[in-house]
Amino acid sequence: MSVHTFPLSGEIENMNAYSHVITINPIDCTPTCTLTTLAGCSDLHNCQEQSTANNYFNPLIEGDTFMFQLRFLDRHNTDPENPDDGWGIFVVAELLDNNGDLISDDHTEFASRYLVGWDGSSSYQLIEIDFDLLRTNYPNLVCFSFKFVAYRYVEDLAIEVDHICSQHFQDAIPCQETVLIHSIMTTDCCDNYYGSPVAFVGNANFKYSNKWRYYAGVRRTNTEFEKQVFGVKRTKVEIDRIFLLQLKRKIPPYLFILLTEIHLAGERFFVDDIEYFIDSFSFTNESERKMFIGRIELFQECNKDYQCN
Repeated sequence: MSVHTFPLSGEIENMNAYSHVITINPIDCTPTCTLTTLAGCSDLHNCQEQSTANNYFNPLIEGDTFMFQLRFLDRHNTDPENPDDGWGIFVVAELLDNNGDLISDDHTEFASRYLVGWDGSSSYQLIEIDFDLLRTNYPNLVCFSFKFVAYRYVEDLAIEVDHICSQHFQDAIPCQETVLIHSIMTTDCCDNYYGSPVAFVGNANFKYSNKWRYYAGVRRTNTEFEKQVFGVKRTKVEIDRIFLLQLKRKIPPYLFILLTEIHLAGERFFVDDIEYFIDSFSFTNESERKMFIGRIELFQECNKDYQCN
């Protein structure tokens, strides 16, 4: 299937004379956030980085799922507030190898849940990548990424109107410690929507989660203890369990933004599904100011009140 490209400013005459897919360029109107794990397909970290030592592949382990939220403008559905067409028609997910070559454009081979929804004010698209499903269908795929393409249709022509790509992934490096981090919030600095869709089309009704895996580890470092007494009797005990979350590998700028501006900025913060409070964090910029390393001070509270008899 050939692809034809036309300028937005020009008029397309006799489109039926062309093949089934038409790409209109340039695209510069998508509200999809490109600060973190999604970016312009020519702006991906590993593609821009001149030093391969600074390349970064997001780690995945057995059982992992992770989501992408897209904000393509819905030029396809007649009523975006009540969409009829979703993934596979309006939006297509492409699985790419490390060279950017297409492996599959069938999202059911690597995605467990997906929807096109309306959040009350705009259209959004969710897809949950299932690493076990992907690995079952493509056991020899070492490094990979995703491309998401939005279409509209004119008669029998599928017209590509927008696209965006993900950063790169691979199996976690053996014997390297990793943790799964996420936060709970109602919105974030990327304007992601965390609620249920007002209306949707898809295989499940689900909410967005910002879970992401990092090369990092958590260890307990101390206990802080305070008590209140009445006479010789304790009336209240406050215990803070102190933890350190330490990055084990340097992370690229897009993950630094994801970690500090979304995960650490959430209303609640979780590491491997265990909730912690955030005390402080510090990061340093290394590798010619292109990569970050850091640590986060965490704590958990245990408070006991005792009745006076």
